[in-house]
This record gives sequence, C-alpha cells and structure tokens, in this order.
Amino acid sequence: MIYQLMYYSTARKEQSDAELRDILEASRRGNRQRQITGLLLYGDGVFFQVLEGSEVDVKALYDKIGADDRHHSILHAAAREVPERSFADWAMGYTPLSGELQAGVDSLMDVSRRQADPEVSLDCDPLVRLLVRSFIDNQQLA
Repeated sequence: MIYQLMYYSTARKEQSDAELRDILEASRRGNRQRQITGLLLYGDGVFFQVLEGSEVDVKALYDKIGADDRHHSILHAAAREVPERSFADWAMGYTPLSGELQAGVDSLMDVSRRQADPEVSLDCDPLVRLLVRSFIDNQQLA
C-alpha cells in the first residue's frame, strides 16, 4: 500500500516563477531519493499538494513542509493508504494556476495514463480528483 497525504497552505508572500522553480528542483531531487511522488498546484498565494510514498517518508516530508517559513495556515485535507500511486511518474508534478485556469485544468487531464481524449476527466483517484477540482474552482472564484 502507498500512503497518500493531501494538504493546502498559504504562502507568506506571492512566489515568483524563479522561486517556484527552485522549490520544484529541490523537491524533485529529494523526492526521487525518498521515492515520493505527487502533485503541486499553486495559485493566488495558495498551495495544494498531494504527496505519496511510504508513510514514514511522507509524514517526515509533511513535517518538514510544516516547519518551512514560506507557508502558514497549513490545512491537512486527507491522508490514507491507497493500492497504487496517482502520480507514479512524477517526482513532483506542477501546474501553476495563474492566468488561464483552463490551461491548468487541461494539463491535469489524464495524469496517470495520458489518454488522447480531451473529454476524459482527471484520470486518478476520485478523492484526489475532487480536491484538485475544488482547488481549481476556488481559484476561479478568487
């Protein structure tokens, strides 16, 4: 079984593209070493992240993120064991949700299998899909 944890947090300050690239590069390096996969969404100063891997490694990373002073108001959305990863091929997938939100939604389509049909919704676990869609919908309201 794979441990999967999802959370929201608020950035203490708006992150520039360069800052986000730095976060992603460091995350991807560390995640590969720990065999953690996941997804990071960022828009309007809010992060939504899915982390998946061993329970020990994911909880340790979540604690590290919680201690990072770039975040505040961390909201633990869900944690559970799942039979397989939703983002198996991603050390950390990333979609910025500023500007055209539809482009962000489109890039999330068929994450696991990358099917060609644009009408297919996000192809992953229903809870992950629900939380991703909720995050995107809230960004559209902001």
